[in-house]
Amino acid sequence: MPAPPLLTAGIYVIGTTLLFPGTILLLPTAPADAGTAAIAFLLAACSCLTVAALIDLHDAVTARAAVIPHLPMSTLIVPVCMLIGGVFFLAGSALYWPAWAGEQLGSTAWTVARFGTWVFRTGTCAYLTGSFVSLPGVLAEVKTHTRGDRARNAQFALGGVLSYIVGAALYFGGGVLSEASHPAPGAWAWAVGSGWFVLGALLLLLASASAPVLDEEQALLVASTSKSTISS
Repeated sequence: MPAPPLLTAGIYVIGTTLLFPGTILLLPTAPADAGTAAIAFLLAACSCLTVAALIDLHDAVTARAAVIPHLPMSTLIVPVCMLIGGVFFLAGSALYWPAWAGEQLGSTAWTVARFGTWVFRTGTCAYLTGSFVSLPGVLAEVKTHTRGDRARNAQFALGGVLSYIVGAALYFGGGVLSEASHPAPGAWAWAVGSGWFVLGALLLLLASASAPVLDEEQALLVASTSKSTISS
């Protein structure tokens, strides 16, 4: 049985909200001993994002196999991308744990934290892919429905997807700046990107709140191609 649209949308809101204090604590203005708390927030946030993506993927596979087999492939591609992004964000957060972040990787010049930055970067690419794959379906909804509940739902979904794209782009840029020996601008890019993620999750929550007014197929299509869209 598919999860209620508000359930996974709510988990995304919790996850992105936890990202925000995690990245704030990574700023140069944060206390010197805030690193452990920052990574703890990131681990909790990425766990939520991964769980939400797993629920979305389960619902999409179930619907495609037994309920609505003619749904477009994007209903599977998007939650798969979100799951990959969540898993890589979770792994990247673990690699930033202060106890081992500064250790060298064998005989290379790379530290564990630098490797974690690339893991985050891979996760960001997965999130961006999922967001861009979902975008045509959401734009089609905006074009098709110009008034009423469906129009409002589509507009919220579009705002959410675009917010996630901006947030993911800032996370990608933050990683590049950090690796280029500009940690302060990189940390600010992550913090601002987290704000965009929170905004996107809230907009998609509002879109999901309108889902009950849609027929079964349309509700699943909108949920699969927009709600799942996000997190470095």
